[in-house]
Amino acid sequence: MDLSLDSVIAFILPWKFSPTVAIVSAAAILVFGRGLVLQWRAGEHAGALRIAAYFGGVLSFYALMQTRLDYWALHMFWMHRAQHAVLHHSAPFLIALSAPGDVLVRGTPEVLRRRIFAPVWNTTAVRRTYDFIQTPVVATILFIGIMGFWLLPENHFTAMLSDEAYHAMNWSLVINGLLFWWAMLVPSRNAHAGWNGYGCCILLQWVVIMAMIAMGFVIMYSEDIIYAVYAICGRLWSLSPMGDQALGGMITWMPTTVVSVLAALVLLSRWIRESGNDRATDPVPAISAKA
Repeated sequence: MDLSLDSVIAFILPWKFSPTVAIVSAAAILVFGRGLVLQWRAGEHAGALRIAAYFGGVLSFYALMQTRLDYWALHMFWMHRAQHAVLHHSAPFLIALSAPGDVLVRGTPEVLRRRIFAPVWNTTAVRRTYDFIQTPVVATILFIGIMGFWLLPENHFTAMLSDEAYHAMNWSLVINGLLFWWAMLVPSRNAHAGWNGYGCCILLQWVVIMAMIAMGFVIMYSEDIIYAVYAICGRLWSLSPMGDQALGGMITWMPTTVVSVLAALVLLSRWIRESGNDRATDPVPAISAKA
């Protein structure tokens, strides 16, 4: 493997420059960084792990959509599945886990907040649509459905041979992943909030796990080549088409399961902590004695 400086630079630099990826990535980093500086000046601190999670998620998006990794994903099915495991699962999970809302709001220039974002956000249609798709059950249906949609052979074939469809596929997974993990991890929940509470969100993580395992097993154990488009794209390495497909099926469910298990543990820890706080703040019942 060539690890010279030139080869490393060639790997990191965009193999096919995307203004959208560059602008979104730069804006996400600059706005968050500005928010951190303003918080620090105000005597507030976001926490090292929270900062690391946010930047790790953003940099993962950039790496999988702009560096040579994206080129590999166009020519090997298993690499394509690894790319989507990051874009749809791990990177959005890290960003949602960092709960960056307060930092991003503070880092956004006031003129943009007042004249663009606030008027759009406060419209009835936007708020109602957002509230609907952020309902945990709806968010989960969309999360599984969009992944399944792009794994349908005919849709996958179209996406891999069209730049426009390929970018639409990747961006739909990024946006959908952010919305799903935001719905799961960011809103303040109550231990007794029914279908919007911690118990529901933990259960939905297992629904996601079962769905990803089912998709992965169908791909792994297929006796036929499902994604023949990679023969047209041209495979990069000497891995048989069936081996490439089986490895891709395994990656479809294994790393995504790990992320969902971690999410379930995070939610469970919050549930336990909040339940403990509720018990601690419950009023002590009065004891009366008969004279």
